[in-house]
Amino acid sequence: MPQRVSTQSCQAPHNPKVAGSNPTPATIETAGQRPRVGKYDPPAMAVTRGFNHVATLTTDCDRHAEFYGRAFGAEVTFRMEADGAHPRMFILDLGGGAALNVFEVEEQDILGERRQQGGRGAIDHFAIAVETRGELEVVKERIVDAGGEVGEIQRLGEDWSLFFRDIDGMELEVVAPDAEGDG
Repeated sequence: MPQRVSTQSCQAPHNPKVAGSNPTPATIETAGQRPRVGKYDPPAMAVTRGFNHVATLTTDCDRHAEFYGRAFGAEVTFRMEADGAHPRMFILDLGGGAALNVFEVEEQDILGERRQQGGRGAIDHFAIAVETRGELEVVKERIVDAGGEVGEIQRLGEDWSLFFRDIDGMELEVVAPDAEGDG
């Protein structure tokens, strides 16, 4: 990533042993970040590192875990039985620090139409990332083998995209970056 050059006054880096080397926030810049002017000036780059998990609902945690295990190699890393108002729950590790937190509820407690865009609530779908188009092709076969429904792999912006329906009928997506020669 190219480093931006500050138009603010250039000062030597802060060195506590050298008097006068304590630069003001407006004069500090590092690669990929802009100088901070005020106390509440937002950072130039996101302070997050991505999603930790997506919470989803199912009528059968075991069936859900089996599908995602077969299709994506997901592993159950946590199980909790229903306890009072808290439903039965599994955490499925999808790799790369991402997980599905799956809650088992009655069919009537799942609102909306899972098969219709715009009918699924405020969050329409999520996408699972894979590294290459080749992996996307393999995952497509695995989804079918696990009992899911798949569309065709297509270009969507700068990525390769595959929409699918999981074992509960929820439409989701798998995405791979477009590497040179992938197409």
